[in-house]
Amino acid sequence: MDGSTNFSMRQPQSDLPAPRPVHAAVRRARLEAASAEIERIYLGMAVSRKRVVGVVDCGATGTGTALAQALAERGSASGEPTLYLDLTQPLHPDGSRIHWIPGDGRGARSIEPDARGFDRLTGWACPKTVMKFRNLGALRQLLAEELGQYHRIIVDAGSMMEDIGSVVPPGTVAQVCDGLIVTASPNGISAPALKAAMANLGAARESVIGAVLDDCDSPTVAEQLATSLRRRLRRLPWLAAHLSAMAGRSGLLSQRV
Repeated sequence: MDGSTNFSMRQPQSDLPAPRPVHAAVRRARLEAASAEIERIYLGMAVSRKRVVGVVDCGATGTGTALAQALAERGSASGEPTLYLDLTQPLHPDGSRIHWIPGDGRGARSIEPDARGFDRLTGWACPKTVMKFRNLGALRQLLAEELGQYHRIIVDAGSMMEDIGSVVPPGTVAQVCDGLIVTASPNGISAPALKAAMANLGAARESVIGAVLDDCDSPTVAEQLATSLRRRLRRLPWLAAHLSAMAGRSGLLSQRV
């Protein structure tokens, strides 16, 4: 990630689809290549003394997800019990496959170990349960009590540009986090769009502790296709996620010119 940072200071769920990659493979490679940047961001986050930190992407690049996972990995490497909470998944059409909802006491039992060292909890919701995921009181209770054993929780809030099909809109996630890190790509979002995205955070803007600019090159065909699919299939987010994942696995489509 050739960008800039600005800081003011276990039970496997095999019957659910795998969490969508959000083009994370290429983004993660960039982030891993910039370990000094990750260290700087993590230290800035630690200095702020925030336990629950949300990562909000103001574009549609997947940078936010890659950064959130990198920060969770960094926290785990330091010996701190760290959880990566993924709230970016689209609504699932089959409610019988949903294993937990905020406040039901089953969230901790749905945590899975990640190969990179941190724990992972993925929020799946169907149309009947989605409003319970958007209950601020239940989310705060989940973070403070049921997940109280974690020294730090990194919440992947997804993109402000694609919040229609998300389990929890990024603006809602922002309200339950102690601090926020905002990511954006200068090549992928206009100034007015960035201003509008920040405005959508509302009062949660006061919680922003840092900003990361991913000054990336042109997106791959797979990344452009994934972005187009999510925009065109807003009413079928699960299908868009499936097709995007297929495109992301294509070596040809993922090549950079």
